[in-house]
Amino acid sequence: MNKDKTFRPKKKFPIGTLRYNLHKQAQATLHSGLDLKAAVRLPPNENFEDWLAVHTVDFFNRINLLYGIISDVCTAKSCPTMSGGARYEYLWQDGVSYKKPTRLSAPEYIFLLMDWIEIRINNETIFPSNTEIPFPRDFRQTCKKILTRLFRVFVHVYIHHFDRLSQLGAEPHANTLYKHFYYFITEHQMVSSRELDALARYEVTNCLTPDRKVFDTPPPKSVKVVCGAQSRFQTAGIWFKLSEDACARIQNTGINLGVYCPQYYYVLMLHLAIFLGRHLFSCSVPHGK
Repeated sequence: MNKDKTFRPKKKFPIGTLRYNLHKQAQATLHSGLDLKAAVRLPPNENFEDWLAVHTVDFFNRINLLYGIISDVCTAKSCPTMSGGARYEYLWQDGVSYKKPTRLSAPEYIFLLMDWIEIRINNETIFPSNTEIPFPRDFRQTCKKILTRLFRVFVHVYIHHFDRLSQLGAEPHANTLYKHFYYFITEHQMVSSRELDALARYEVTNCLTPDRKVFDTPPPKSVKVVCGAQSRFQTAGIWFKLSEDACARIQNTGINLGVYCPQYYYVLMLHLAIFLGRHLFSCSVPHGK
Protein backbone atom coordinates (compact mmCIF):
# COMPACT_ATOMS: atom_id res chain seq x y z
CA MET A 1 0.00 0.00 0.00
CA ASN A 2 1.37 3.38 -1.01
CA LYS A 3 0.63 5.91 1.75
CA ASP A 4 1.59 8.74 -0.60
CA LYS A 5 -1.65 8.11 -2.48
CA THR A 6 -3.68 9.12 0.58
CA PHE A 7 -3.74 12.66 -0.81
CA ARG A 8 -5.11 12.17 -4.30
CA PRO A 9 -5.54 14.79 -7.00
CA LYS A 10 -9.02 16.26 -6.97
CA LYS A 11 -11.51 15.22 -9.58
CA LYS A 12 -12.70 18.40 -11.32
CA PHE A 13 -15.44 19.17 -13.81
CA PRO A 14 -14.37 21.09 -16.94
CA ILE A 15 -14.83 24.86 -16.62
CA GLY A 16 -17.94 26.12 -18.36
CA THR A 17 -19.89 22.87 -18.16
CA LEU A 18 -23.25 22.52 -16.43
CA ARG A 19 -21.75 20.36 -13.69
CA TYR A 20 -18.94 22.82 -13.09
CA ASN A 21 -21.54 25.56 -12.67
CA LEU A 22 -23.57 23.36 -10.31
CA HIS A 23 -20.44 22.69 -8.27
CA LYS A 24 -19.72 26.42 -8.02
CA GLN A 25 -23.34 27.09 -7.09
CA ALA A 26 -23.20 24.49 -4.32
CA GLN A 27 -19.91 25.91 -2.99
CA ALA A 28 -21.26 29.47 -3.02
CA THR A 29 -24.33 28.32 -1.10
CA LEU A 30 -22.17 26.69 1.57
CA HIS A 31 -19.93 29.72 1.94
CA SER A 32 -22.91 32.04 2.20
CA GLY A 33 -23.79 30.54 5.57
CA LEU A 34 -27.11 29.10 4.37
CA ASP A 35 -28.55 26.28 6.46
CA LEU A 36 -26.91 23.03 5.36
CA LYS A 37 -30.26 21.26 5.23
CA ALA A 38 -31.44 23.77 2.65
CA ALA A 39 -28.13 23.69 0.78
CA VAL A 40 -28.43 20.00 -0.12
CA ARG A 41 -31.90 20.22 -1.65
CA LEU A 42 -32.15 19.86 -5.41
CA PRO A 43 -32.42 23.34 -6.97
CA PRO A 44 -35.53 23.98 -9.07
CA ASN A 45 -35.35 22.81 -12.69
CA GLU A 46 -32.06 20.94 -12.16
CA ASN A 47 -31.42 17.32 -13.04
CA PHE A 48 -30.98 15.07 -10.00
CA GLU A 49 -28.22 12.97 -11.60
CA ASP A 50 -26.16 16.11 -12.21
CA TRP A 51 -26.71 17.22 -8.61
CA LEU A 52 -25.79 13.75 -7.35
CA ALA A 53 -22.65 13.57 -9.48
CA VAL A 54 -21.40 16.96 -8.28
CA HIS A 55 -21.90 16.09 -4.61
CA THR A 56 -20.51 12.57 -4.85
CA VAL A 57 -17.28 13.88 -6.37
CA ASP A 58 -17.11 16.72 -3.85
CA PHE A 59 -17.59 14.40 -0.87
CA PHE A 60 -14.95 12.03 -2.22
CA ASN A 61 -12.43 14.87 -2.47
CA ARG A 62 -13.19 16.24 1.00
CA ILE A 63 -13.43 12.94 2.89
CA ASN A 64 -10.21 11.81 1.26
CA LEU A 65 -8.51 14.92 2.66
CA LEU A 66 -10.13 14.43 6.07
CA TYR A 67 -8.74 10.91 6.33
CA GLY A 68 -5.35 12.19 5.22
CA ILE A 69 -5.28 14.42 8.31
CA ILE A 70 -5.32 11.45 10.70
CA SER A 71 -3.73 8.79 8.47
CA ASP A 72 -0.46 8.95 10.41
CA VAL A 73 -2.13 7.35 13.44
CA CYS A 74 -4.33 4.94 11.47
CA THR A 75 -1.96 2.03 10.92
CA ALA A 76 -2.26 -1.72 10.49
CA LYS A 77 -1.01 -2.05 14.07
CA SER A 78 -3.38 0.48 15.67
CA CYS A 79 -6.36 -0.46 13.47
CA PRO A 80 -5.99 -4.13 12.43
CA THR A 81 -9.60 -4.20 11.23
CA MET A 82 -11.82 -1.66 9.47
CA SER A 83 -14.14 -1.20 12.41
CA GLY A 84 -16.45 1.24 14.10
CA GLY A 85 -16.14 0.31 17.74
CA ALA A 86 -16.71 -3.26 18.88
CA ARG A 87 -20.02 -3.76 17.10
CA TYR A 88 -19.18 -2.89 13.52
CA GLU A 89 -16.60 -4.38 11.23
CA TYR A 90 -16.51 -3.68 7.50
CA LEU A 91 -15.22 -6.30 5.09
CA TRP A 92 -13.83 -5.44 1.68
CA GLN A 93 -15.18 -6.86 -1.59
CA ASP A 94 -14.70 -5.40 -5.06
CA GLY A 95 -15.56 -8.37 -7.26
CA VAL A 96 -12.11 -8.32 -8.89
CA SER A 97 -9.15 -8.71 -6.56
CA TYR A 98 -11.41 -9.47 -3.60
CA LYS A 99 -14.27 -11.63 -4.82
CA LYS A 100 -15.36 -12.57 -1.29
CA PRO A 101 -15.81 -10.30 1.75
CA THR A 102 -12.32 -9.99 3.21
CA ARG A 103 -11.09 -8.70 6.56
CA LEU A 104 -8.49 -5.94 6.12
CA SER A 105 -6.80 -3.38 8.32
CA ALA A 106 -8.46 0.04 8.33
CA PRO A 107 -5.73 1.81 6.32
CA GLU A 108 -5.72 -0.96 3.73
CA TYR A 109 -9.52 -0.92 3.45
CA ILE A 110 -9.63 2.87 3.07
CA PHE A 111 -6.76 2.88 0.57
CA LEU A 112 -8.57 0.32 -1.60
CA LEU A 113 -11.84 2.22 -1.18
CA MET A 114 -10.38 5.53 -2.34
CA ASP A 115 -8.74 3.77 -5.27
CA TRP A 116 -12.03 2.04 -6.15
CA ILE A 117 -13.95 5.34 -6.05
CA GLU A 118 -11.28 7.24 -7.97
CA ILE A 119 -11.45 4.74 -10.82
CA ARG A 120 -15.22 5.19 -11.07
CA ILE A 121 -15.41 8.97 -10.91
CA ASN A 122 -12.69 9.22 -13.56
CA ASN A 123 -14.55 6.80 -15.83
CA GLU A 124 -16.36 8.88 -18.46
CA THR A 125 -18.96 6.16 -18.98
CA ILE A 126 -19.97 6.39 -15.29
CA PHE A 127 -19.32 10.07 -14.49
CA PRO A 128 -19.42 11.77 -17.91
CA SER A 129 -18.03 15.31 -17.91
CA ASN A 130 -19.85 16.01 -21.18
CA THR A 131 -23.52 16.75 -20.47
CA GLU A 132 -24.46 15.37 -23.89
CA ILE A 133 -23.44 11.91 -22.68
CA PRO A 134 -26.23 10.38 -20.54
CA PHE A 135 -25.58 8.87 -17.14
CA PRO A 136 -25.74 5.05 -17.03
CA ARG A 137 -28.99 3.48 -15.86
CA ASP A 138 -27.42 2.24 -12.64
CA PHE A 139 -25.85 5.61 -11.79
CA ARG A 140 -27.90 6.15 -8.63
CA GLN A 141 -27.02 2.70 -7.33
CA THR A 142 -23.35 3.33 -8.06
CA CYS A 143 -23.46 6.59 -6.10
CA LYS A 144 -25.33 4.92 -3.25
CA LYS A 145 -22.56 2.36 -2.95
CA ILE A 146 -19.87 5.05 -3.09
CA LEU A 147 -21.57 7.22 -0.46
CA THR A 148 -22.29 4.23 1.79
CA ARG A 149 -18.64 3.26 1.78
CA LEU A 150 -17.54 6.85 2.36
CA PHE A 151 -19.86 6.97 5.37
CA ARG A 152 -17.86 4.09 6.86
CA VAL A 153 -14.77 6.29 6.78
CA PHE A 154 -16.63 8.76 9.02
CA VAL A 155 -17.57 5.89 11.34
CA HIS A 156 -13.96 4.78 11.72
CA VAL A 157 -12.51 8.28 12.03
CA TYR A 158 -15.04 9.51 14.61
CA ILE A 159 -14.94 6.42 16.82
CA HIS A 160 -11.25 5.56 16.64
CA HIS A 161 -9.48 8.83 15.79
CA PHE A 162 -11.62 11.57 17.31
CA ASP A 163 -8.85 12.46 19.78
CA ARG A 164 -6.42 13.01 16.91
CA LEU A 165 -8.88 15.32 15.14
CA SER A 166 -9.17 17.36 18.33
CA GLN A 167 -5.40 17.52 18.83
CA LEU A 168 -4.93 18.87 15.30
CA GLY A 169 -7.76 21.38 15.60
CA ALA A 170 -9.55 19.66 12.71
CA GLU A 171 -12.68 18.83 14.68
CA PRO A 172 -14.79 21.82 13.48
CA HIS A 173 -13.89 21.02 9.87
CA ALA A 174 -14.80 17.35 10.34
CA ASN A 175 -18.08 18.24 12.03
CA THR A 176 -19.14 20.61 9.26
CA LEU A 177 -18.23 18.07 6.60
CA TYR A 178 -20.15 15.32 8.38
CA LYS A 179 -23.24 17.51 8.79
CA HIS A 180 -23.17 18.43 5.10
CA PHE A 181 -22.70 14.78 4.11
CA TYR A 182 -25.37 13.54 6.51
CA TYR A 183 -27.98 16.03 5.37
CA PHE A 184 -27.32 15.17 1.74
CA ILE A 185 -27.54 11.38 2.12
CA THR A 186 -30.67 11.56 4.26
CA GLU A 187 -32.39 14.18 2.09
CA HIS A 188 -31.93 11.98 -0.98
CA GLN A 189 -32.04 8.57 0.77
CA MET A 190 -28.60 7.49 -0.41
CA VAL A 191 -27.50 5.47 2.65
CA SER A 192 -29.62 2.92 4.51
CA SER A 193 -30.71 3.44 8.11
CA ARG A 194 -28.90 0.21 8.99
CA GLU A 195 -25.61 1.83 7.99
CA LEU A 196 -26.45 5.10 9.75
CA ASP A 197 -26.98 3.26 13.04
CA ALA A 198 -23.21 2.91 13.38
CA LEU A 199 -22.87 6.58 14.38
CA ALA A 200 -26.39 7.06 15.72
CA ARG A 201 -25.70 4.63 18.57
CA TYR A 202 -22.69 6.72 19.62
CA GLU A 203 -24.77 9.94 19.56
CA VAL A 204 -22.52 11.54 16.95
CA THR A 205 -25.48 12.22 14.66
CA ASN A 206 -27.69 13.54 17.48
CA CYS A 207 -24.99 15.90 18.69
CA LEU A 208 -24.16 17.38 15.31
CA THR A 209 -27.68 17.35 13.88
CA PRO A 210 -29.89 17.82 16.97
CA ASP A 211 -32.97 18.52 14.88
CA ARG A 212 -32.96 14.87 13.79
CA LYS A 213 -33.60 12.81 16.91
CA VAL A 214 -32.65 9.14 16.90
CA PHE A 215 -34.07 8.49 20.40
CA ASP A 216 -37.54 9.39 21.64
CA THR A 217 -36.43 9.72 25.27
CA PRO A 218 -36.36 13.39 26.42
CA PRO A 219 -32.86 14.65 27.19
CA PRO A 220 -31.97 14.57 30.90
CA LYS A 221 -31.06 17.83 32.65
CA SER A 222 -27.74 16.36 33.71
CA VAL A 223 -25.73 13.20 33.40
CA LYS A 224 -23.49 12.09 36.22
CA VAL A 225 -20.83 9.42 36.47
CA VAL A 226 -19.96 8.15 39.94
CA CYS A 227 -17.03 5.77 40.02
CA GLY A 228 -17.14 2.69 42.20
CA ALA A 229 -17.98 -0.98 42.18
CA GLN A 230 -21.57 -0.29 41.12
CA SER A 231 -20.98 2.84 39.05
CA ARG A 232 -23.24 3.55 36.12
CA PHE A 233 -24.01 6.25 33.60
CA GLN A 234 -27.20 7.19 31.80
CA THR A 235 -27.48 7.76 28.07
CA ALA A 236 -30.89 8.47 26.54
CA GLY A 237 -32.60 6.93 29.58
CA ILE A 238 -30.56 3.71 29.52
CA TRP A 239 -28.29 2.84 32.44
CA PHE A 240 -25.00 1.01 32.06
CA LYS A 241 -23.09 -0.39 35.03
CA LEU A 242 -19.36 0.24 35.04
CA SER A 243 -16.66 -1.50 36.99
CA GLU A 244 -14.01 0.39 38.96
CA ASP A 245 -11.53 -0.51 36.23
CA ALA A 246 -13.83 0.91 33.56
CA CYS A 247 -14.23 4.17 35.48
CA ALA A 248 -10.49 4.45 35.94
CA ARG A 249 -9.95 3.90 32.24
CA ILE A 250 -12.48 6.62 31.40
CA GLN A 251 -10.79 9.05 33.78
CA ASN A 252 -7.37 8.20 32.36
CA THR A 253 -8.45 9.18 28.85
CA GLY A 254 -8.62 12.82 29.93
CA ILE A 255 -11.99 13.29 28.22
CA ASN A 256 -12.73 16.95 27.56
CA LEU A 257 -16.47 17.31 28.11
CA GLY A 258 -16.68 20.73 26.49
CA VAL A 259 -14.73 20.25 23.30
CA TYR A 260 -17.29 18.58 21.08
CA CYS A 261 -20.67 20.24 21.35
CA PRO A 262 -20.65 22.49 24.44
CA GLN A 263 -24.13 23.91 23.96
CA TYR A 264 -25.80 20.51 23.80
CA TYR A 265 -26.22 17.86 26.45
CA TYR A 266 -25.20 14.99 24.17
CA VAL A 267 -21.53 15.92 24.54
CA LEU A 268 -21.11 13.80 27.69
CA MET A 269 -22.98 10.86 26.24
CA LEU A 270 -21.01 11.13 23.02
CA HIS A 271 -17.62 10.82 24.67
CA LEU A 272 -18.66 8.08 27.06
CA ALA A 273 -20.50 6.08 24.43
CA ILE A 274 -17.58 6.30 22.01
CA PHE A 275 -15.16 5.25 24.74
CA LEU A 276 -17.30 2.32 25.85
CA GLY A 277 -17.95 1.20 22.30
CA ARG A 278 -14.27 1.40 21.51
CA HIS A 279 -12.89 -0.31 24.61
CA LEU A 280 -15.44 -2.05 26.80
CA PHE A 281 -18.26 -3.67 24.83
CA SER A 282 -17.11 -6.95 23.35
CA CYS A 283 -19.97 -7.98 21.06
CA SER A 284 -19.01 -7.85 17.39
CA VAL A 285 -21.32 -7.83 14.41
CA PRO A 286 -19.64 -8.01 10.98
CA HIS A 287 -21.38 -5.32 8.99
CA GLY A 288 -21.09 -4.61 5.30
CA LYS A 289 -18.87 -5.60 2.43
